[in-house]
Amino acid sequence: MSTRTAIAPAPYRSQVAIPPGETIQELLETHGMTQKELADRMGRPAPTVSQIIRGHKAITPETALQLDRVFGLSYQFWINLEANYRATKERLSEGRRTPDPAGELRAIPYAVLRKLRVVPETRSPREQAVNKLRFLGVASCEAVKRTYGDFHAAARRGRGTTINPFRLAAWVRLGELNAQYLEPTEYQRDKMFELLPELRSLVREPRVEQAWETFVACCRSAGLVVAAVPELPSLGVNGVTFWRRKTPFVFVNIRGKYHDIFWFTVFHELAHVLLHRDREIIVDLSRQPRTTSIEREADRFAADLLVPAEAYREFVSGTTRFSLESIRRFAESIDTHPGVVVGRLHHDNRLPPSDGNGLRAKLRWRLQAAAC
Repeated sequence: MSTRTAIAPAPYRSQVAIPPGETIQELLETHGMTQKELADRMGRPAPTVSQIIRGHKAITPETALQLDRVFGLSYQFWINLEANYRATKERLSEGRRTPDPAGELRAIPYAVLRKLRVVPETRSPREQAVNKLRFLGVASCEAVKRTYGDFHAAARRGRGTTINPFRLAAWVRLGELNAQYLEPTEYQRDKMFELLPELRSLVREPRVEQAWETFVACCRSAGLVVAAVPELPSLGVNGVTFWRRKTPFVFVNIRGKYHDIFWFTVFHELAHVLLHRDREIIVDLSRQPRTTSIEREADRFAADLLVPAEAYREFVSGTTRFSLESIRRFAESIDTHPGVVVGRLHHDNRLPPSDGNGLRAKLRWRLQAAAC
C-alpha cells in the first residue's frame, strides 16, 4: 500500500523583524533629506514621521500614498513592507511563547510523520510542536480539539479502549491530505450498491495495491471518497466513516497486516455508508465490542459479502477439520481469495489460529519518496 501525502519545501523565514522606518531612513540619507523636510513634503507633523521611522506607528494606506509620491516607490511597496514587518514581528513574538503548554502534542509521533514526509526534519521540540500544528492545519492545541473533537467523541462511545484525541486527529488529518487528490462526483447510493459485485471481485486480486487503486476509482465514480491511511503507533483505530456536506468519506488502515482483515475493514466501513445515517461520524476501534446494532449490522454485511452465508453454512456443515486444499476449492467456488476463508474460519473458531496462515497474504506500506 502507498500514501501520497507529502509536504512542500518550507519557505525562507526571516529571523529579524525590520521596521519600514529603516528603509525610510536609508532613503533620507540617499536623498540628503532630513526628517523635518520629509514631514513637510508629506504634509505630516514631524513627531508623527519620527514615530513612523522608529516603528512606533504603522504605515497606513494614506502614509503609503504620501511616501509613494515623495520617493517614487510604489504604494504597494510600502504596504507590503509594513505587512511583512508586522507579520514577522508577530511570528517571532509567537516563537517565544510555548505552542504546546500542556504537552498534548507529544502524543503525535513526529518520527512517523517525518517518515511519511508530511513534516520537515528538526530535533527542536518547539519546532516539532509548531510543525505538528501546521500539519494539522490549525493554529493551536485548543483548535485541534475544536476541529477534530467530534471524532474523539465518536471514539469514546466505544467501550474498553482509550483513544488519544491528538493521535486520532493526526490519523484523520493524514486521511484528509491523502483524500485531497480525489475529486468525487455527487454521491449516488444506488450506484454504490450496483458496484458491490465489482468491488468484491477485487478481493481476489493478488496485486492488492492495483486492486485498491481500482476500488478507490470505482467509489469515487459514485461520490464516495475512500483512502488507506498509515496507522499511527498505539492508535487503536481500524477505520472511520464520516460525512462532509453531502460527501461520505471512509479511511482505513492495514492494522493486523493481513489481506483478509484489511478487506473486511473496508467493507465494514462501506456498510456504515450504505446502511446507516449520514452526517454521523463512526470510529471503529480495534478492541471495541460489537455491542451496538450498527456495528453488528456492519460486521454481518462485510462477512456475508465476502463469504456468502448460505455457501459458508454448507461448507462448514458437519465438518470439524479443513484441509488447505478444501479451503482453496471453496474459495474458488465463491470467487474469493482463500485467505478470506481462512480468516472467517479463524473468527468463527472453526480453525486453530495457527492453521492456514500460509494462505493469507500480508500487507505492508510502500511509502512514496517525496522531496521536503
